[in-house]
Order: sequence, then structure tokens, then C-alpha cells
Amino acid sequence: MITFVTYLKAAIVSLLVAAVILFMNMIISYSMHALFNTGKREWLSTGTGIIFLLIFLSSFLYQIQKQQKGS
Repeated sequence: MITFVTYLKAAIVSLLVAAVILFMNMIISYSMHALFNTGKREWLSTGTGIIFLLIFLSSFLYQIQKQQKGS
């Protein structure tokens, strides 16, 4: 049985994973922008939000499935 604490742990881990991957993506994109002068960059664009949401959801579902198989 999955408890609220399990969902909370999965949400925290997923949030951290998504934040780290998003941060690495932003570093790479801003580095490319600085090197090649590709124009104006937005800090939080729609694409960034979509990437964050997809990574968060996939990581969250993976954590929940992992907990279900473990118990």
C-alpha cells in the first residue's frame, strides 16, 4: 500500500531531478548563446516549462512504480 509519505518522497525526488536536468539544460543553452550570439534568450520560456513538466511527471511515475514493485 502506498501512503502519503511515499507520494511526498516521490514528488520531492522528482522535483530535484527535474530541477537539476533543467539547470543543466539552461547552462548549455546560455553557453551556446554566449559562444554563438544567437539572439535574445528568455529565462523561463514555454519550452522550459514543458521540459520541466515532462521530466517531473516521468520521474514521479517511475518513483511510484518502483515503490509499488518493492512492496
